[in-house]
Amino acid sequence: MMVPEKLNGILQTTSDLKTSALILAAGFSKRMGLHKFALKLKNGATFLENLTHQFHDFCCRRIVIVVQPEAPNIIENLKLNFPDNVEFVINYHPESGRFSSVKAGIAALESEDLVFIQNVDNPLLNPETLNLLINGLGEFNYVFPVYKGRGGHPVLITKPVMNSIIISKKTDINLKDYLQQFSGKPINVDDETVLLNRHFQKRLKYLIYKLLSCIFAETKPRKRA
Repeated sequence: MMVPEKLNGILQTTSDLKTSALILAAGFSKRMGLHKFALKLKNGATFLENLTHQFHDFCCRRIVIVVQPEAPNIIENLKLNFPDNVEFVINYHPESGRFSSVKAGIAALESEDLVFIQNVDNPLLNPETLNLLINGLGEFNYVFPVYKGRGGHPVLITKPVMNSIIISKKTDINLKDYLQQFSGKPINVDDETVLLNRHFQKRLKYLIYKLLSCIFAETKPRKRA
């Protein structure tokens, strides 16, 4: 199924549009003491490796990864395996917030027509969900997946959104809030992995709580009989 898309006054189909992916990987997990992109799945692949290969298998033209300045050396030492169409962009001011990484990544993808935006701590993609997002785009400026009433990732944005992000002076705004000025459409999907970021954060907090509870229990002085 090909959905018409108006671009620069010319009626095109999504199959004609240059589609790429942006992975936000400049975050550092203070709780775990390492970069989120280095976290591993059960199959041994890191979150970042898994995402890049999934986007590559979906035939994304380019895959841009935004990282912190020290990340390339870490990635090289880890000897991670990426597809040939992966590019790295350095965010020299990650402390400015996630939107600064979005700006840096979108600027590198300025020539593209459609861009998936995905967080590295949401490491699983379903090709059926990606297809639903593209096919559901129509004349909207962006679409995002919804599972059981809750919005998730990736977000798929179009040229008008990209152009606006590139020239925006804002860096401390949430992407979700920024997108409110555009016409967006939620796409219902039967895919709970779109919420994996939320589940991961909740699970991580629970495990830390349990660990601290055990440590506290072991160090707490016992009452004398």
